Amino acid sequence: LELRFGLRCAEKTPFSPSGNLGSVFLKRISANICPQGDDGPCADRQYLEVVKVLQDALLDTRFLAASRFPAQTVAADRGRLSDNETGYPGWGFYTPKEGEKAVVRVGLENVRGDGVFYPRLSGRDSSITVYAIGSDGSRRLVFTLKGLPDVWTPISAQYVLPLREAARDGTARLEIVLQGRFAQLWRKGRDIVF
Repeated sequence: LELRFGLRCAEKTPFSPSGNLGSVFLKRISANICPQGDDGPCADRQYLEVVKVLQDALLDTRFLAASRFPAQTVAADRGRLSDNETGYPGWGFYTPKEGEKAVVRVGLENVRGDGVFYPRLSGRDSSITVYAIGSDGSRRLVFTLKGLPDVWTPISAQYVLPLREAARDGTARLEIVLQGRFAQLWRKGRDIVF
């Protein structure tokens, strides 16, 4: 399988803190389907190495075992949230029941840098918004993502949370607001932020 992508905005990459994934477009896709024993590109050692690199880059989640936030607390709005398991071992996701608005509260200790999390959306009525909660209870917007009609965001896309700005005295309190029936907040065990 070969995928070639282009970048519409050369000065902004999809790895920017704002998650500029809209600037990426698919230029070409091609696949070689080889029967067993075929000496074509599927049997080529270099080809297999390229496939392994792609698999490691896209599927490897071993870094999560060493999350910089091992002691996070998560309080999910159980009455309005559905907690779903997935086909990926250890992974699940929260989603609002019947498209209602629902909140997940996350507390982080020993914050020394930014973190990433895994929201997923589809549909114009879906959104995920993250607020930093101040010691006085004030809310400050730190992240927002809105869905597009009939398009799902990538299943493993990492989005940056600017925790250095949100943290006070090494702690951060976040409110993650999910809206819409196709808003998902993925979790590994109970962890939301990595």
